[in-house]
Amino acid sequence: MDDYPKNWNHENWINFVVKAYKKIDRSYEDIYLNIFSNTSGNKERIFCYELYHQMRIIQEFCEYDLDFVKIEGERDKRDEQQKKFKKIPDFIIHQPRSNNNYLIMEVKKASSTPEDMKKDIKKLKLFMNLSSNGLNYKYGIFLIFGNGDETTLSYSLSDILRNNNIKRLIIDNRLIILWCHGGICKRFSNEGRREKLRIDELENTQSTFRIDNH
Repeated sequence: MDDYPKNWNHENWINFVVKAYKKIDRSYEDIYLNIFSNTSGNKERIFCYELYHQMRIIQEFCEYDLDFVKIEGERDKRDEQQKKFKKIPDFIIHQPRSNNNYLIMEVKKASSTPEDMKKDIKKLKLFMNLSSNGLNYKYGIFLIFGNGDETTLSYSLSDILRNNNIKRLIIDNRLIILWCHGGICKRFSNEGRREKLRIDELENTQSTFRIDNH
C-alpha cells in the first residue's frame, strides 16, 4: 500500500533536505580526514553521516509527516539490488518491501571534478528511470556542499545538461540540484530555453510542510 501523501511534491523534499542541512554544524563542511592528516578539506562520507543523522532527527520528532518512509544511507555493497546495477546511491528514501521509491540522493563536494559530478547525476537518472525493474524513484536530489566558485559549478553542470533526458528531469522538477555552503542553499534550474543554468537562493526553508491526509 502506498501511503505517499498526494500533495507531497518536490518542494517538500527540498525543504526537508535543506532543513536537515541547516541543522548540521558548519565544521562538518571542512574537517580533517584523520588524526594523521594536517590537511583539511571536504570529506563527503563524514558529511553524509551527519546529514543522515539530522534527517532522522527531523523524522523522529515528527516535524514532517514522514512516517510512511524509511531513510537509508549508503547500502552495503553486497546488497543484491546494488550488485545488480553496480551502483550504490548515497541516500534512498522509500517504503521497504514495496516498489514505492520516493527519493534518491547523491552528495558531492563543490571541489569535485565535472566528470565525478556527471557520474553521480547519471546514477540518479539510472535509478529514476528503471521502472521496468521496480525502481523508478519519483525524485532525485544532487546535493553539492562546501565552498566553490559559482561560475565554475554552473559551467560544469551546464555541460552535463547537454543530455536532454537529464535536462527534462530538471525541467519537470524531478531532478533537483542544490548547492549548500555556510548555511545557505541555492538551487540550479534550467528553464528549457537555454543551456545556461539559473541559480536561485532558496526561500522559506525554515518553514515546515505539514500534510493533511484526511
